[in-house]
Amino acid sequence: TTAINWNVETFDTDGFHSTSSNTSRITIPSGKTGYYKVYAQLTFNNNAATANEVNLQIYKNGSRIVSVIDNFTGNTGINHYRNYSDTIYLTATDYLEVYTYQNTGSNLNVYFSDSGTEYSWFGLELIGA
Repeated sequence: TTAINWNVETFDTDGFHSTSSNTSRITIPSGKTGYYKVYAQLTFNNNAATANEVNLQIYKNGSRIVSVIDNFTGNTGINHYRNYSDTIYLTATDYLEVYTYQNTGSNLNVYFSDSGTEYSWFGLELIGA
């Protein structure tokens, strides 16, 4: 199981994320406690192996709270996607991370972007207190 590091931000209005330290985390700042719409997607490069499992896991404060698991038969022409979306109550200093696990027997990279198209992302949106 591996934490995904995010070294690029589309926008960050209140310092939820740092691209220089703890880059796997989105941390709730002081004064921002409330309900959040959380969303994440991981896109994995294609792989020719068969009977594989890849997953996307959401961790809160270092503990897994959800795992999106899927088994697939490999195909060299298809990328594989795992996504997650839910509403979670978070308080100041809580942090979320995306982890992944795969058992293909070879390297399976997370595909982030290409020519301005985003394939993997992680974010949240404050809905209300």
